[in-house]
Amino acid sequence: MKKIEWAVLLLAGLAIGAPAHGDDEFDALTSGYDQKVSEWYERLAEAQTEDGTYDAAKIPPHPAEEYVRAFEAYAKKHARTPKAVRALVWIAGVGAKNAPSGKGLAAGKAALGVLAEHHAADGVLGEVISELVFAWGHIGWEPMRSFYERVLAENKDDAALSWACFGLGFLIYNQNLDPQREEPADLDEAIRLFRRTVKEFEGTSAADWAEGFLFELEHLQIGQKAPEIVGEDEDGNEIKLSHFHGRVVVIDFWGFW
Repeated sequence: MKKIEWAVLLLAGLAIGAPAHGDDEFDALTSGYDQKVSEWYERLAEAQTEDGTYDAAKIPPHPAEEYVRAFEAYAKKHARTPKAVRALVWIAGVGAKNAPSGKGLAAGKAALGVLAEHHAADGVLGEVISELVFAWGHIGWEPMRSFYERVLAENKDDAALSWACFGLGFLIYNQNLDPQREEPADLDEAIRLFRRTVKEFEGTSAADWAEGFLFELEHLQIGQKAPEIVGEDEDGNEIKLSHFHGRVVVIDFWGFW
């Protein structure tokens, strides 16, 4: 099965399994967008050539362009109320990422600014803030840092705080991977934030994410001792990485994804 077909099935599954929020108007927007995206992928498949590339002239416009405006209208209608939060998060996360025009990105930055200014303390933010974990990739470092700092300072909801704490650490971690960054980010600060997430918000999804990155930063860096890996050889005998201490070892991690 082609990758594009897997994407269609995945999106269809997400659309079917998407939770309702008790707001018919908002649910209609999100379900309408999911349906349009599924149709977009089907049309995109038609633009795929035999060599696996795409005919640019046949690639349809992404529905995010249209829906950014629809979600903006919803957020404006419910301005300064908890209902606006979900729409603003959608615009900053999903909308701005998938609407390639400058208007889409501008709308995303504006939405994040409204979230920071008027909704940083809203409890409902905890239900959707995780959708912004990767928003730094299109919104930018500083707006996201400012947003997370406002949430940490003003919010009382554990879910919102856990993701803001992890999100800020994740932001700093990724800054250090930016090849265009002149100075390295403070990874010690990222580690402190990850540790805080694990300690103060144990059992949350954000804490689970933080534990993974802590392990990487504390055990998988160049020059550090590799963690033990245990498995079996072709004869079923136990084999450990430590058995090869002092020898050059190449480890190939692979899977289906």
